[in-house]
Amino acid sequence: MGATIAFVALLLALLGAAAVFLRADPAKLASWMRTVGP
Repeated sequence: MGATIAFVALLLALLGAAAVFLRADPAKLASWMRTVGP
């Protein structure tokens, strides 16, 4: 149960960071996604 809660919290943190990056610079986020993605 604890691991599941921690996993969900991590996902929420990542989503929050992604939202901040989107508001800050969409082009930067897009280039980062291309670098990390396949």
